[in-house]
Amino acid sequence: MKFYFFSTLFSLILFSTVAQIIETPANSILTVKSGITIPDTSSYRINGAAILKLKNSSNILLGLNSGNTILTGQNNVLLGSNSNGTTSAITNSVAIGSNAKVAINNAIILGDTANNAIKVGIGTASPAYRLDVKGVVNMRIGLNSPSLKINGRDFLALDSEGSFLVSNFRIKYDHPNQWSDKVFEKSYPLAPIEEVMAFAIKNRHLPNIPSAQEIVDKGIDINTIISKLLEKVEELTIYTAKQNEEMQALRKRLYHLEKENSEK
Repeated sequence: MKFYFFSTLFSLILFSTVAQIIETPANSILTVKSGITIPDTSSYRINGAAILKLKNSSNILLGLNSGNTILTGQNNVLLGSNSNGTTSAITNSVAIGSNAKVAINNAIILGDTANNAIKVGIGTASPAYRLDVKGVVNMRIGLNSPSLKINGRDFLALDSEGSFLVSNFRIKYDHPNQWSDKVFEKSYPLAPIEEVMAFAIKNRHLPNIPSAQEIVDKGIDINTIISKLLEKVEELTIYTAKQNEEMQALRKRLYHLEKENSEK
């Protein structure tokens, strides 16, 4: 394998007038037409063809036409055919992959940004998404600063005590039955308030609500607990409405009793 590689390089140097395998001052360039050539007082020659000195420095260029836009940029790594900077002065940046383009300084670009089929895998040989990670992803952030943004908006952060803060999100359900509107259906088995209180006194939590120990042992889905809490609010609304009906009936009865007594 080593013999084949070096024999290939030797052939390119001896017989090709377009292949550039150059080490200019502080630049490493390997492959056809990689690197921009700028006229200078001195030049390099391969097989009689002039390979002119570069004015940029400390760049690593590998691939067909890679880095041929970089005129004055420094400390870049461009790997892959047509990998390049979008301006001539890109500095301290990396573009990896065929047609990868980097547009700002101090950046790392993976793959062709115009190709939506590009997928990056970490810990997997068959990524299914633009970024597919198998394993633990850890982010180290400061308190009171966002750790995750979506479309430029803060989503996940830590407060001053190190607790998670989640903002700007909605909860979506898959089916209407997952919500609590069923409480107002005529077929809903609303237990008498006496039974509810007897259950709560015995078990120290409301019916259809997990106990504190269950929450500690198993946790609970946020969609589920929100729906259950609303279920209890709606049940309470019905209990309150029934109590109001009973109170109105008692007031009417009391009114008639007082009227009868006053007429005697």
